[in-house]
Amino acid sequence: MFFAVFGPWLRSQLDALELRVMGINDPHERLREVFTGLWYDIPRADNGFNNNIVEALAAFAPGQRYSRSLLIESEQRVWGIVASCVPEDRWQYINDNKLTHLMFMARDGFALNVNLGGSTPLISGIIDMMCTLILGEDCRKTPKV
Repeated sequence: MFFAVFGPWLRSQLDALELRVMGINDPHERLREVFTGLWYDIPRADNGFNNNIVEALAAFAPGQRYSRSLLIESEQRVWGIVASCVPEDRWQYINDNKLTHLMFMARDGFALNVNLGGSTPLISGIIDMMCTLILGEDCRKTPKV
């Protein structure tokens, strides 16, 4: 039942993120906004609603059936947003779903951190590092979260 509520909520969050990203011309800023949205904004949205998915999944017993369809759908969608920020000659570094899977696993950790009292002071540096690794250029010139 929770997934029936969470799925539309997450899709609307990704809709808003995609709109923000598509409104930015600079690839560095666009990619930074993807990470900021996924790791900073979405975990804080609606009073930390994202944290509920972490709690729901933590309650699953090993024998219970869990569908990864929402995660897979969301990862594919975020890959498309990330790919729009990254030159095609860099797609080899993002093209096998490892990056977007890492992004969603990290999002869950950042969501837990919100519940524990705030953001990590390292988030700007982590976002800069990821942008630099993906784009192959120093992205620290961008504004901080």
